[in-house]
Amino acid sequence: MLLTLTEGKFPFAPVTRITINGSKPILALTYLVYPHTTAQAY
Repeated sequence: MLLTLTEGKFPFAPVTRITINGSKPILALTYLVYPHTTAQAY
């Protein structure tokens, strides 16, 4: 399947499957210091 997607341009050796069992939000320090601040995309 990977060879089909890449048209053979990038040979892949083993494929590793990763299973996520849990996650936590990543908070920037500025959000803790300035809790009413939000991020905007320009």
